Amino acid sequence: MIVAYLQNGAADMARHLFDKMPDRDVASWNAMLSGYAQNGMPRDAIQLFRAMQISKYRPNEITLISTLSACSQLGCLSLGAWIHAYIIRSGDISFTFTLINSLIHMYAKCGRLDIAYDVFTGIGPRNLETWNTMLTSFAIHGRGMCALSLFCQMMKMGLMPDRITFLAILMACSHCGMVDHAYKCFDCMCRVYGLKPQAEYYGCLVDVLSRSGLLLEAMMVMEEMPFEPDISVWGALLGGCLTHRNYKLGIRAANHLLEREPYEESRYIALSNLYAMAGKLEEAVKVRKVMRDAGIKQTSGSSSIEVDGFIHEFLSGDRSHYQSMEIYSMVEIIDRSLELESGRSLSNKEDYKISRR
Repeated sequence: MIVAYLQNGAADMARHLFDKMPDRDVASWNAMLSGYAQNGMPRDAIQLFRAMQISKYRPNEITLISTLSACSQLGCLSLGAWIHAYIIRSGDISFTFTLINSLIHMYAKCGRLDIAYDVFTGIGPRNLETWNTMLTSFAIHGRGMCALSLFCQMMKMGLMPDRITFLAILMACSHCGMVDHAYKCFDCMCRVYGLKPQAEYYGCLVDVLSRSGLLLEAMMVMEEMPFEPDISVWGALLGGCLTHRNYKLGIRAANHLLEREPYEESRYIALSNLYAMAGKLEEAVKVRKVMRDAGIKQTSGSSSIEVDGFIHEFLSGDRSHYQSMEIYSMVEIIDRSLELESGRSLSNKEDYKISRR
């Protein structure tokens, strides 16, 4: 029943039932932990894991995998590292493929790509999913050449890449602007391995072209796709148009996206910014008005950081944090330092030009 409630989005009902249980076992705790982690409730998962520790229940592999997933979502490095050390100390929990992959993913998501790579190279067995996890970690951190180097090692070892492998390589190329490598990877996937590219693969190709300013070439790829471009593909083109200030093509992309996502606030904001970029301020104001009239509100951006075992979350423009005065004072100091440094840099460039003359 707990699993059924969680699978249907009724986490409160599942927790109520869990709390009422007269007797629990590790499977009961795991059901709640897994449900929280899979439903985007990492804070609740971590709190529950702490309660499980206090209750003296011994975690098993499933417990640790679910908790590592929560750590990945929240950036909770200290607990993830504790779990890593616990596995080493315990003696009765072995480093299975799934645990190793979870550890790599956790360390990478927490920004410790160095430790993620150490886990990849130094602990236990590796399967194709392990290689894919490491490749994806390099990709999301913009380490394109590291991803390509690892892919070459994988080929030398005779491992057969799958769709996830090629998607990771294309993502790496996309994030680093490696257009030629992206084309070669795309061609290799289709011609050598006979894998038919799906929308997300075309999305990566359009993204790398758009990021590099090759917007017309990106449009050609979209026109030659064997199916209609989806939201991810049009979104990649829109991002490139905003970066390279191509408002005509950007407005076309934004309108396509609004037809499919009429309640997505980011599309309205992008369209408004494009009109403003083009000097069409009245059109930009109209877009904002349509957004307000439809009751669509801009979602505040958020970020979190772990300091001394405590996770601090910040929302855009939010001053509710108990140290907000000190935080904003430090931001002002950093801003002033950057302005001074920027002024010195410009001055040095001018001095260099004069000396060259």
